[in-house]
Amino acid sequence: MPDICPICGHPMEGEHECPTGLVEVEPPRAAPAIGPGSVLGGTYRLLAPVAKGGMSVLYEAEHVRLGRRVAVKVLRESYAGDEENVARFCREAQIAGAIEHDGIVRVFDVNCEAGGFWYIAMELLRGTDVRLLLRRRGPLPVDRAVDIARQVCHALSAAHARQVIHRDIKPSNVFLVDRGDGLDHVKLLDFGISKLLADTSGATKVGLIIGTPQFMSPEQACGDPSIDHRTDVFSTGALLYKMLTGHAPFEAPSPAAVLARLMTQPPHPIGGWGVEVPSWLAGVVLRCLSRDPDGRFWSVLDLAEALARRGETLAPPPPAERPTQVAEPWSDELRVVTVLFASLPGRVRAAADASGSEGTDTRRDPVSARAREILRRHGAVFQRYFGDGLMAVFGVPSATGDEAVRATRAALELRALPADLDLPGEPLRIRVGLSTGRVVAGRMRGVSSAGYGVVGQAVDLARQIEGLGGPDAVLLCPETYLHVRGRFRVRPAGHLFGQDGARSVVYQALEEHPHGLLVPPREVLGSRAPLVGRDAELRALIERLEAAFDRRSPELATVVGPAGIGKTRLAYELRCHVEESDRDVVTFAVQAQEMAAAAPIQLWTDLLRAKIGIHADESSEHSVEKLRRFVDTTVDTTVDDSAEGEGPEVARALALLLGLSSAGLRTQPLVEQAGSTLVDLFRRIAVRSPVLLVLDDLQWADQASLEVLAWALERLERCPVFVLALARPDLEEGLPPLFAERPDRLRVVLGRLDRADGVELVRRITGGGVDGATAAAIAERADGVPLFIEEILHGLAERGVLAPKGRAWIPTRELELEDLPLTVEAVIQARLDRLEPNERDVLRKAAVIGETFWFGALRAVGEPEAARVLPKLVARELVRLQPTSRFAGFMEYAFAHKLVRDVAYAGLPFEDRRRVHLAVGQWLEARGGDTLESRALAARHYEAGEDWMRAATGWLRAGEAAHERFACRDAERHFEAAARLADRAGDPKLHALARAGIGRALARAGHFREARGHLEVALRDVGSLGRPDQEWRVLQALAQCRAADGDGAGALEYIDRAAEITRRTRDRLGSCELEKSRCILHYFAGRDEEAVEAARRAVLLARELGRPQELAINLSNVGSIEALRQRPREALEALRESTSLSREHGIDALIGINQAFLGYLLVLGERDPLGAEQIERSLQQARERHWVWDEVQELYLLGHARVLLGRPAEAREALARCMELARQHGERRLLQEAGRLLASLGAAPAG
Repeated sequence: MPDICPICGHPMEGEHECPTGLVEVEPPRAAPAIGPGSVLGGTYRLLAPVAKGGMSVLYEAEHVRLGRRVAVKVLRESYAGDEENVARFCREAQIAGAIEHDGIVRVFDVNCEAGGFWYIAMELLRGTDVRLLLRRRGPLPVDRAVDIARQVCHALSAAHARQVIHRDIKPSNVFLVDRGDGLDHVKLLDFGISKLLADTSGATKVGLIIGTPQFMSPEQACGDPSIDHRTDVFSTGALLYKMLTGHAPFEAPSPAAVLARLMTQPPHPIGGWGVEVPSWLAGVVLRCLSRDPDGRFWSVLDLAEALARRGETLAPPPPAERPTQVAEPWSDELRVVTVLFASLPGRVRAAADASGSEGTDTRRDPVSARAREILRRHGAVFQRYFGDGLMAVFGVPSATGDEAVRATRAALELRALPADLDLPGEPLRIRVGLSTGRVVAGRMRGVSSAGYGVVGQAVDLARQIEGLGGPDAVLLCPETYLHVRGRFRVRPAGHLFGQDGARSVVYQALEEHPHGLLVPPREVLGSRAPLVGRDAELRALIERLEAAFDRRSPELATVVGPAGIGKTRLAYELRCHVEESDRDVVTFAVQAQEMAAAAPIQLWTDLLRAKIGIHADESSEHSVEKLRRFVDTTVDTTVDDSAEGEGPEVARALALLLGLSSAGLRTQPLVEQAGSTLVDLFRRIAVRSPVLLVLDDLQWADQASLEVLAWALERLERCPVFVLALARPDLEEGLPPLFAERPDRLRVVLGRLDRADGVELVRRITGGGVDGATAAAIAERADGVPLFIEEILHGLAERGVLAPKGRAWIPTRELELEDLPLTVEAVIQARLDRLEPNERDVLRKAAVIGETFWFGALRAVGEPEAARVLPKLVARELVRLQPTSRFAGFMEYAFAHKLVRDVAYAGLPFEDRRRVHLAVGQWLEARGGDTLESRALAARHYEAGEDWMRAATGWLRAGEAAHERFACRDAERHFEAAARLADRAGDPKLHALARAGIGRALARAGHFREARGHLEVALRDVGSLGRPDQEWRVLQALAQCRAADGDGAGALEYIDRAAEITRRTRDRLGSCELEKSRCILHYFAGRDEEAVEAARRAVLLARELGRPQELAINLSNVGSIEALRQRPREALEALRESTSLSREHGIDALIGINQAFLGYLLVLGERDPLGAEQIERSLQQARERHWVWDEVQELYLLGHARVLLGRPAEAREALARCMELARQHGERRLLQEAGRLLASLGAAPAG
């Protein structure tokens, strides 16, 4: 496997050659051997690794001179070359070493070994941490939990006295030292992310979310730099909550969801976990977890004192100062945004900096005023000031899909701000960091001046990246780079290390690409993405372009399609055709800006600036000089026999249009002025060369620019100008009539790639390294959208799921396609944000229901607009109406694209989502009946809605339904879910029933040894619950296990015990089931008479109960055993009735085996070969459906039938196969019968 370049991430072409040519890669250095046996600093001999973290490895070691055992933490080599990581590592030792307290681990030494290995020597601890203790023992007794919390408080008090905030109090950082006295001795660990209150170095800014979401305070989650010691009070309360209940106060499926609950909801009631917590202690914990720091204990010592007083009345908390603005509930959406952090040296700070809500004084602080104006113009929501910097967010409260692009443009403009302002004194040097990622976003006063706040890793990552930059640097995180690559000139600028040790490249944005979007297609997995499935569309465009150039007439062609479908790529291929032809074509290309950021005729000024190479930050003199060179080399000055002076006149007109000059200002309307200048320009160029104009994302163009285009096209007669307009269909209605479909104009509609083309694209990008089935799965996940295919492959490669091997990319493990690449998600999110609010609400609630949803379910969750909105969503091709519906009387819909459903689902606030899940579960229970699918679907919704009791009950019911259908694996899985959720609900009865179900499912599937362990425990539990219906079922399953071990007598004993329960409780259906089991036990033991009698008793009970399925099964048992006993009359009667019932009630499994026995009786009575053919047809069906039990019986019947028909060779073949399968699956009865028949044919049975 080739080495991977650490800069660009692609396979290196030479020994140390970066394939992009951007940088020379140093040859890898052989790492010195550091491990057990190594002696660090001539003092500490490493003995064995104790634990491994993302940044370091912890060893048990020995002091070589004193013989004392110590612990040595060694910084991983990949971090040792980064000064900030080394500083953080040493800082942990310095902080912990400076605090003298028995509750904080003692540090003896910190040093650097030759070769660059940093290490910390500290005391060696024996014992366990609270996380492992809780995992082994569950919630702790109140006294023990309180004692541990008090010790944590005293250790923190020592740290706080030294102005140190820990910021990461959690169970794994609280170590319980074992000193042999049976008591808990607490040691606080990991001061690596602690904060010095007096530290102004900025070192603590580095990192992603600082802390652990389940245990951090709200102000810590917001990245508030002004946090104080009370964040540790909050975390200690969360730790105490966890020790008392076994659960964190804010639990959710993902870190983002945890943050949303932290910011929006109170903690889960401490008494809601089925654990007794004294009311006084619950009050202490709740006070610690106050969202407002002023509502908490003032110090950890106050908290320790409250815990020591126990039941005594607590003093009320001091009255909190009432803020000037009261926080409103968040609408906690999960969104993809781009976060911008910028340093503004020399900014005048105001008192209200924390919230950024003050009005900026332009005279006192021109830097901030201009910076905020730039951000507003590019569509950002200003958040707050941080020291000398500011933060803004792109993509809230709605997205347009180009947030990263707009943010990068704004950042480059901010970089040029000092030169524009020309302030006295030292020149200002602005740094900007950009990060794109998922955040929890919502409205909350006091968070930002716009009232819209965000919380998440993207915020902290932007701060980190801004801190990495040098003067005038605009740095991009890897995800932002993925959004803007090809649009800006960038270069690798360094590396970013995550908390897990992963290294990623940080990029520096230099300038926007001078040629708009007509740059080469971006690379995917190290090679240029191929064009697939667009041959016909490209051919049509080429034919129109060639015809326009040949006729020397203007032509307009439009290409429409959703984002990511390949419009820009098609335009690039057209340009490649032009460049490879013998025509000397002059190409102009531009991408329209979003309307909110566009000035009048900006489309045309951007187009000209890009072509001429004029940059926004260069002087007018340089720009005019570039303009004149362009005119001299490109424009013909002899049109209409004009004088030589026409050249400068064209330059002056263009300078006027571009705002470079006001000389000769015309008084005609703007559209006519711009249109006449462009017509003149294109006519003069067309004298020498045809002209190609590519106008991308035209739906964003300002109205004046569109009017200029229409005006110019009407006046470009006999000019070979081909205009290619690219636009999205959902915005096309905003374009003027010029773009309406007309017979004389080409309109190309790009649709999704079909399955074959999607697979081909995946295969070509990966160099054939992905097999056809996997490629088809990826193409299906992307729904035929090329951009989505590319982004999914990018995401898989970035997560290491795809790795290079030679010229191909191959999977390293099973593909996981559930994680959406953010670039794809942003495209869809922008589309959904353009919906009307009621349309978006309906779509989000529909997403909660599932990929398929029903009008009735939407109505049940309180969506009155559903009837009016659904047709609009269908028209927008977001959802489609299904031809049939699972529920009579309710129309069924499905999402047109799986990814649309995923993004819509993520956009619904967490608490709203939970509420909708619960309502859908109730609707499904009421409407779905007792089908397995409805039960399982309802259970899933209850689980997602966190109603653990209903969810456990639902999965239990789904397990029973699957068990009745002999879907053993499904039944086992459903019962396991029920057991897991019963534990969360704190219901031992439900858990016992679920465990019994697991055992029964395993027994029915033939996993008898594994089943027995579950069943024996369950038998004890269900017997004490007073559930006889479950008790006899467990006994029945245990009988199967005994029978499988060859203990027929023990099996019948279990059946007798079970039958006594059903008689006592008058459970006649249970009695019917047990008689069927008794029949099977007798049959396997060769007691056919007893077997038939039991089966006939089961038939009588089924008739009396009116249960056609049970009646058909037991009649089939009677008929098959009587057939084997060669009693045709009794067999025929039972089999025919069973077959009739099976056809009437759709019991397909019985029809095949009954037909086989009827065929066998035909051969047995009349030696008719048609009977053998009937057996063969049933055998084929059994094989196709993998019904092994039926296959074994039918092979035996076929073998015996062939013996009777005088076809011994064919008989031997069938009987040998019967014995093989019977031996594999423990069917002893037919194994013996088939062996006897083979012996009668003179063949020795195998084995």
